[in-house]
Amino acid sequence: MRGRPALSRSPWMEPMTRSLSPLAALLLAAPVSAQTLVETLTAGVAGDLYGTSIAITNDWLAVGAPGDVLGEGRVYLYERSGSSFVPAGTLGPLDGTTDFAGFGADLDLEGDELVVTAPDGATPYVFFFEHDGASWTATDTETSDAAGFAKAVALDAGRVVVGRDSGAEVYERAPGGWDSTASLTTSDSGTGRNVDVSGDSIVLGGARVVIFDLVGGVWTNVEQVFAQGDVAILGDRALLGHTNYNVVFPPPAKDGGGAYVYERVGGSWVETAILHEETALGIHDYGQRVALADDRALVADLEVGEMAYFEFINGQWSTSAVVDSHCCDDPLAIDMCGSTVATGFPFDAFASSFGRAPIYVLPFQFSFIGTGLAGTGGSAPVLDGSGCTLDGGSVDLTVTTGLGAAPGLLLGGFAGSQLPFYGGTLWVGGILLVLPHALDGTPGVPLDGTAAISLPLPTDQVLVGVELYFQAGYVDAGAVFGASLSNAVKTTIE
Repeated sequence: MRGRPALSRSPWMEPMTRSLSPLAALLLAAPVSAQTLVETLTAGVAGDLYGTSIAITNDWLAVGAPGDVLGEGRVYLYERSGSSFVPAGTLGPLDGTTDFAGFGADLDLEGDELVVTAPDGATPYVFFFEHDGASWTATDTETSDAAGFAKAVALDAGRVVVGRDSGAEVYERAPGGWDSTASLTTSDSGTGRNVDVSGDSIVLGGARVVIFDLVGGVWTNVEQVFAQGDVAILGDRALLGHTNYNVVFPPPAKDGGGAYVYERVGGSWVETAILHEETALGIHDYGQRVALADDRALVADLEVGEMAYFEFINGQWSTSAVVDSHCCDDPLAIDMCGSTVATGFPFDAFASSFGRAPIYVLPFQFSFIGTGLAGTGGSAPVLDGSGCTLDGGSVDLTVTTGLGAAPGLLLGGFAGSQLPFYGGTLWVGGILLVLPHALDGTPGVPLDGTAAISLPLPTDQVLVGVELYFQAGYVDAGAVFGASLSNAVKTTIE
């Protein structure tokens, strides 16, 4: 899956440029320690359990409501439009009967594929859907008489993992549908309540965590961890929630839960970090839900409705924010796409079970590299990024505090650098993109220049894991050698 793509043929080379309004610039310049609540979605009526499950991609949001229509269940679909999500219909069980009770109890999205569980009928089912460019269509169903089947599901690159008691079933895309290809078994009856898959690795959670790797064509149990919570895996990194994690030393003692970070080193999985919210004491249960996006991790506490957000910067994990649910009810589902976090709250804290799905934006997706070179007014242009860097997503870059209407270039590459350049430093290497553009703002006015540049990413699995570097430079008579430079930003395609 990993490797350097041949982007000379890629639509990534055809970026779109648009101006950035002063209001948007103000929002994007907000302190990185704060989250922004973009909107709160809701649908149905009390008792629908809207928000029990949730999944987000660059283009779509799916919210499960397994109690809808007297327990039959529904999935609500939304299509992204700018920073908002627009209702795009609902999906239900194929025959409209309660034999498929609990439809929407869990779900996962990737590209134009959606998988949904219905675990509460006489026979548990898993439904497979595809989007054909106009609508979502059911393409297959799978069932099993195994205890606990379809309580959890995960999807990645043509492979679906469905949790059950003491293990999971593995399905792979085949002509005309999906085929069962493997059955994974563990020694703990609760393992399989939580599942995730990334490439040739599967992680099961519940009573304990078990990691399986595909070795020589056979799914092999390669690691077991005593951790009781949710699980997530992406490439060579796994995030394992552990609600019973506690810290005794150094004092004061903390027993608020947390998550283990494991990374693949050679052919083994090794613990590399423990993520723990430092203020969590007593009543907290961090680790009940987790999400992972490259160098970003989200660890949720269902007891108090908080989510701790961590970033991996300069070789260390640190807490970047604590996302508050703005209420005292508990999120049952979380998912993260780049800097966008989707949460599901099937129960209202003060009344009935009228669910909701708050959508947050966390401005932490891109890492800053180096410093810029000041121009007129004594300040350097500031380059920042957001968007969803999933395969097929987009990179959204913003420039602020530049010289109004100044012409310049955006440079993009696949490697870091540190070369002298026009009196400053060029932080981007392996340059493949050179985009001419001009800043918005009043011509010649210091700090008034802004811009927003969106770079679509191609849908190509070979891009996953590729690092992208960006830096901008502008004509500015007040700068050394007549050119101001921004800082650089770095991100990784997921």
